[in-house]
Amino acid sequence: MKRGFSVAEVLIAGSLMLGLMITAEATVRYLWQNNLRLRDGLGTRQQVRHFYLQLRRDLRSASYLFLGYNGTLMGEHVVVPSAGASGSSLLFAIPSDDSADTEYTVCLLTPRLRSQYDANNPQAREILYHRFKSVRSTPPNTPGGLLPGSLPQGTSRVFDCYLAPGSAGFNLKVTPNAAGVQVVTQFLVNPQRGNPVTERYDAFFTLRNNV
Repeated sequence: MKRGFSVAEVLIAGSLMLGLMITAEATVRYLWQNNLRLRDGLGTRQQVRHFYLQLRRDLRSASYLFLGYNGTLMGEHVVVPSAGASGSSLLFAIPSDDSADTEYTVCLLTPRLRSQYDANNPQAREILYHRFKSVRSTPPNTPGGLLPGSLPQGTSRVFDCYLAPGSAGFNLKVTPNAAGVQVVTQFLVNPQRGNPVTERYDAFFTLRNNV
């Protein structure tokens, strides 16, 4: 005659099964949250890396900085630092070639609040990188005579870098001779669960021979 399970054995077995299920759920939750933190960090790092690559390529070709410019461009208040000073925006001109009557592509980069609102990161910022359509200067080879506010609009690219608020998140410093720019960025991502993900980057870029 087969013996059935006692009430005590059923309760013990149920308790063990419940404990295993709770442990498994906690493990899956931890791995999922950790994966989200890694994904947020990796995606932001890629955005910062792409931004630096773009800026390095353009500044190496640039020949003029609009130092001290203060105005509204692309709906954003743009303040470019003077030589030897720091600021949060940059405006520079890239000649299309070395001819005396070359065209110039003026580039703007400035931080702004993220286009897509994130309740966990309401103050996070992105970088607007705009390239105005190429124009010739009058007289020729004088990019400083170009008026940024009257340039024909071109194409924009947005780097979703989750910049931290204030100058700690994004800061530009122009060398005293205006031949180089130091760029410091710090991203800060507050995930839905877990600890914040943050990293700081510092790079220096030089321009071609200024005109």
